[in-house]
Amino acid sequence: MCDEQVISNFYGRAVKAGPRVIPEKCQKQPAIVRLGKRKWRCARCQSWLSEKENKLPSGEIYCSNCITLGRLTSADTLYTIPEPNHFAQSPQPVLAWTGQLSNLQQKCSTQMLKAVQAEHDFLLWAVTGAGKTEITFASLAWALEKQWRIAFVTPRIDVCNELYPRLQQAFPTVSILLQHGQAQIPYQYRQLTVCTVQQLLHFVKAFDLIIIDEVDAYPFVNNRLLHQAVRRARKATGVTCQLTATPPAKLVRAFRRDANKELAILPLRFHQQPLPQLTIKVCSTTPAILAGQTQRYVWWMNTIARWVQAGYPFLVFVAVVEQLEMIYRYIKHHLTTSSIRGTTVHAGDPFRVQKVAAFRNREYTFLVTTTILERGVTFSNLQVLILAADARHFTATTLIQIAGRVGRKSAAPTGEVLAVCRQYTWALKRARREIAFLNRQGKNLVTK
Repeated sequence: MCDEQVISNFYGRAVKAGPRVIPEKCQKQPAIVRLGKRKWRCARCQSWLSEKENKLPSGEIYCSNCITLGRLTSADTLYTIPEPNHFAQSPQPVLAWTGQLSNLQQKCSTQMLKAVQAEHDFLLWAVTGAGKTEITFASLAWALEKQWRIAFVTPRIDVCNELYPRLQQAFPTVSILLQHGQAQIPYQYRQLTVCTVQQLLHFVKAFDLIIIDEVDAYPFVNNRLLHQAVRRARKATGVTCQLTATPPAKLVRAFRRDANKELAILPLRFHQQPLPQLTIKVCSTTPAILAGQTQRYVWWMNTIARWVQAGYPFLVFVAVVEQLEMIYRYIKHHLTTSSIRGTTVHAGDPFRVQKVAAFRNREYTFLVTTTILERGVTFSNLQVLILAADARHFTATTLIQIAGRVGRKSAAPTGEVLAVCRQYTWALKRARREIAFLNRQGKNLVTK
């Protein structure tokens, strides 16, 4: 006999057989299914596999596309129990958040709630710092009280780590699980799951509501495997709500054309201050500094010195990992105050989560980072420097998101975003143009 905790681990999940006890009520299927003479398909990620490329020396076929979630072979079996929505009733009201939405936020919140109740997919296009998470609270509260199972997902670990405590605080009586590649918490059956979108590959028709934050972010954008994971993890009657500050034009068109999909646009931050505009300046010496060819003092160090003197934390963005240490050493070399602490951070950094937390706690004054911190993180009084802003890694969307890290708090709604480059690229022009457009739209709403 299996106890309820063991059984619940199979609810709405495809679990690989192992040394665990398998409940009798489980449905089972081969992990790798043969579909043709030389064609195979992974039951977890739905990828097509070829015998030539995916055959092991033992003769088994394995899936290389979702191997980071644990290897599956044609000898494995996946077990699942259909989602029963077996949750304890939380004391109502479940929402403990006592903040107040602006009139514009409230309008978007109401529109989202009506879409969820009507089981229509929903897209919220709101500028960075508009309070997208708080706009979802009413819909989350309604769905939780209806005993829906919910996934709040995002492509980035850092965004998950920021969302999790905020949702815990807003819904203190609700069982919430945090799941991503670096999370230390083992899986448990919970009504609300906060996870990276990759984790949805484990689920099958589990969720009544999936909210995807930062839908335009890597690795979700244009990733067929992860889009398939969302569709597979959602129930047939489920709802998907997407949130972003920089939606792809194709996505916006799809929502505008479909009567069963709803779109809300919010071009103004919750504190009603404009988005920080990029200040673009040319520096011919910066490429040599990035390459480690010179320690010559450049003018943008004056800006950093001014931020340090004012006590502002700041982020320095570079295009590639190889430039991180070079720029960190350069800044430390030229800072007159030796007590100023900083470090580097990137996607593959094993201490990335701890470093970001330390920066938030003011244990570091600055971080030299790749675009991994372009979105989903909030720091008070933040200033930003982008080096080699004309590099191909800095797309218009990325530049807008980076600028959006600044001025997110109502107590500090302004700040500087300095982009240093050799040439004025199309991406820089488009980013400035879109920020200016959104600020005009927001200003029109305020003056109405």
